[in-house]
Amino acid sequence: MKFKKKRLVGISLYSLGIVSLIALSCIAETVCDKYDATFKAALGDLGKAHTEVKYDGVDPNYYTNELKDKNEIEKFQKTSSYNIVKEGITLLEKGNIPYAKDTKISLFSKSSVNFIFGGTGSGVASSDLNLKDVFNTNGFKVNEKLWNFYSKGDGQKFKRGIGSINYGDTDDYSINEVPL
Repeated sequence: MKFKKKRLVGISLYSLGIVSLIALSCIAETVCDKYDATFKAALGDLGKAHTEVKYDGVDPNYYTNELKDKNEIEKFQKTSSYNIVKEGITLLEKGNIPYAKDTKISLFSKSSVNFIFGGTGSGVASSDLNLKDVFNTNGFKVNEKLWNFYSKGDGQKFKRGIGSINYGDTDDYSINEVPL
């Protein structure tokens, strides 16, 4: 009987150890997944070297700002949001955009004729509409010469990079915008 009790206690402790290890590995996997970028930054990227990344013409500081800390950023965001809403409400209260009729709009950038409606993968979205049609439908006139430059002319050869494909197998974040 003593032998059976010892064996039962041993099996119980062994099972408890196995369950504890499984629980710890689940927690570790969740933490590692969530903080993957932090671990890679601290330890160096131990994965595949990104030798195919195209960095030519990519400025990592494409957009810069003078905001120095979290409080300045929050104040700027609140002020900007308030002003955008205030201006939008003013236009809506008038019932329409008064200067829209007979106004010609110039849409700059290759992205104006190749508009991104959504993300990629499960977030992909597409539409038969384009910015020109939307503006024309709502009473604006689009600068045809500029539109044709980007859609059919020399501006069409400038294309943005495809981003990250297959988890970093190919990375191209180039902007490739038409030079001034």
